[in-house]
Parts: sequence; C-alpha cells; structure tokens
Amino acid sequence: MGTLRNLEKKYDIVLPRKYVEWYKHGGHKVKSLIGTDVDFPRLSELQVWAQELLEEDNSNFKLPQKSFVFLMHQGYQFMYFVCDGNENPAVWHYYEGNLEPAVKWRSFSEYMRDTQ
Repeated sequence: MGTLRNLEKKYDIVLPRKYVEWYKHGGHKVKSLIGTDVDFPRLSELQVWAQELLEEDNSNFKLPQKSFVFLMHQGYQFMYFVCDGNENPAVWHYYEGNLEPAVKWRSFSEYMRDTQ
C-alpha cells in the first residue's frame, strides 16, 4: 500500500494541507464517491490515466507542472489541483470531449463541502 508521502516523492510535489487533511480524515471514502478512483492503490496511477485520457481525446491540453490528479471517474473524467504552495487550491475538472479543463471549485474546501 502506498502513502501520500510516497506520492509526493514520486511526483516531486508537496500536497496541499487541505487535501492531506481530507484524505487522512477519510474524505475519500464518502458514499458520493462510490465507483470513483480516489484511493490507493489506484491513486498512484491516476496521473498516467489522466494523460492517457487527454491523448485519446486528442486534446492539446497538458497537465500543468506540479499538478496532482486526485480523482478519476470511470475513465472519462478526472479532477486535479496544482501543488504550487497554496494550501487550499482550486479544483479543476476535465471531462471527456471538453478538450480542456474548467475550474469546478475555487478551493479544495469548497470541494470538501460539496462532496460530504
């Protein structure tokens, strides 16, 4: 089983405090996320799967440097944030066919509130 620290090392990032708190307090196990990949062992693969989806979708969009894909739903949509030192970053949402993501929540706190 992986850990968040291992992912930080693997991707050379520091995960935002709000995400780490959410994860450690079981936010990734809420009922609204049933059928969605947000947990180990798949969590360590989501970055690659998101890149594959973008390629399959012929999108010119590239995930920003220091981005972290924390959720993928059934292979056709994913959510990520950028690990740029912001402890409560915006959550971006990519949906197959849209060709580029849009801000879904202005902060991870908003995401937590709306998915509880």
